[in-house]
Amino acid sequence: MPESHTLEAGLFDLGFTSVGAREFQNEDVVAEVTDTWLTLSAPGGTASEGEDWLNRPGLWKRCTQPSGLVCDIPRLLLTGDFEPGGGGQDESSLSRVLGWAMATRHGEWQPELIDACEDSDVPIGSLTARAGALTCQGEVRDEGCRFWIDYRLADMPPDLPAAQEAWLDAQVRASSRYRMVRVSRAPGNRTLHARIDLTGLPSPVREALIAEAAPRLRATVERLLPAVALLTDGVLTSRALELGTPDCELMTTTTRKSR
Repeated sequence: MPESHTLEAGLFDLGFTSVGAREFQNEDVVAEVTDTWLTLSAPGGTASEGEDWLNRPGLWKRCTQPSGLVCDIPRLLLTGDFEPGGGGQDESSLSRVLGWAMATRHGEWQPELIDACEDSDVPIGSLTARAGALTCQGEVRDEGCRFWIDYRLADMPPDLPAAQEAWLDAQVRASSRYRMVRVSRAPGNRTLHARIDLTGLPSPVREALIAEAAPRLRATVERLLPAVALLTDGVLTSRALELGTPDCELMTTTTRKSR
């Protein structure tokens, strides 16, 4: 049976119904199927100033266009079978991954529902992002079943001009279009991070996703670095930034030379 038909049948088995061409729905969650991605979307409710999206487990993130919550899952994860911890019959990867996604949708995670994770080996050299003269080193947190790959993009100066901070916030909002990647900072913290969080993802599936996630996150960081470095420069003055409207992604290849 073609893989696309298997995926469609799997969604039906999990309670989804067809609502359009390659779109399925289960209560308020919509699944959109493309050739390479399964994208889940759901209403996001009212955004709260104290929301900590940086440290939420899983791949869900808040988007502004369209407004709501989104979780992007590569289809390469949805085509195999994995033996669940503890034995028993094989469980489809679609069922396991979708179950994990739904469990982490509200920022909650119940480790007793997911088998223990095995250690993952991510080569540190593969996490070095470079954009011209700029570099940023990624790090892996792998403690128990908390697992993420993270880049510390910049520390925002406390006296950053309002115009630069507005543009930086616009870059964060625009970054929601990068699949799986969350660009955010914790409430009350001035450090901006780019992160892919795989906390709670069943181990056999997680190993397959790391190969996709690590280079995707590094490429996103390399794209963001020049603009972030420019906008967090505490001594920068720019009339253009003050007059411009921070409603789009700032594209720049500018690098600051050492003085």
